[in-house]
Amino acid sequence: MNWKWLANGVVIVAAMGLGVATGWLCLPRQQAERTETKEEETKGAATVQAVPLERGTIEETLTAYGPVEAAIGEAQTFSVPFECRVLRVLVAGGQVIKAGEPLVEIEPSPDSRLLLSQARQELEAARRIADVVGQRVTMKLATQQDLLTAEQAVGAAQLKVDSLEKRGIDGKKTLLAQGEGVVNKIAVGQGAIVPAGGALLETIGEKQIQVRLGVEPGDVGRLRAGQKARLLPVNGPDDRAGEGTVRMVSREVDPATRLVNVFVAPAPSLLLRINEFVQGEVAVAAKEALIVPREAMLVDDGENVLYTIESGHAVRHVVTLGVQNARQVEVIGKDLAPGQTVITVGASQVEDKMPVELAPGAATRPESAPASQPESAR
Repeated sequence: MNWKWLANGVVIVAAMGLGVATGWLCLPRQQAERTETKEEETKGAATVQAVPLERGTIEETLTAYGPVEAAIGEAQTFSVPFECRVLRVLVAGGQVIKAGEPLVEIEPSPDSRLLLSQARQELEAARRIADVVGQRVTMKLATQQDLLTAEQAVGAAQLKVDSLEKRGIDGKKTLLAQGEGVVNKIAVGQGAIVPAGGALLETIGEKQIQVRLGVEPGDVGRLRAGQKARLLPVNGPDDRAGEGTVRMVSREVDPATRLVNVFVAPAPSLLLRINEFVQGEVAVAAKEALIVPREAMLVDDGENVLYTIESGHAVRHVVTLGVQNARQVEVIGKDLAPGQTVITVGASQVEDKMPVELAPGAATRPESAPASQPESAR
């Protein structure tokens, strides 16, 4: 037997076993190193929320504020044609009322009662005088002309009494609602003495309202009747927002506010409350463009900047802004394309090429979807 070859074989087998053993011992360390590297990369990633960059129609809006009030010519004012005293106010401001519902109870004031009493006394006196003149005519002591004059005085006195009685001076009176609506204004209180024709209260139809927006005089040239508006109560949730239409643009400056009043008719389905303060956004221009939410935009060293996500990293874009409104902005940039993922929440915490990850549940366009052609290649 060749002992030399046998010895070499033993050495080779031993070396191979040692190599395999060394490999098995090193494998856990290599796996651990790869795991640590991955954890470090994940730990350094910023958590953000994002949306797809979209092409669509953006409206430039003009924002103004103002109260809800009765539409022009729609308010109904309740009054009486004589001086009265308020006995009871039977409704409250803002109350919804139905046709025939009692609103306020009144009675003639002492002066009004005195006026009616005097008119009745004058009528009685005129009748007695006419009787006397008639007797004197029979006795040939007066002429027919004297009788005619006396009868005319009776007729005038009767007309005065009838007029006062028809006005309602003869007793208590309850004013009733003429139709369904809302109590807009109560001008009096219990016990008040109200002059003839003085307003007692005012009602309007529930849908007969308008929003009076105050607009800077320099912006009025961009507004006209028929433009669409978005209305939102200042202290209300977004789900109370609705549409409206510009009804009229005033041609004068309000001396109290130094603004120009623009009257907007809300859609019938929009529920607004009288005297509620409303934000109005009137669409003054519209165009097709690349659109991002306003919160995606940043200002960095005087430049308008937004960040997109590519391969798990943030990419910085310097853009030019176009048409804007309260919620959206038109962005113009040679390296932008519809379908790119734009960071909205967390953009201020990232830098160019920084690793990022989407927050759990953040809805966005999948990065694996094919990107549209860039704007510069169109």
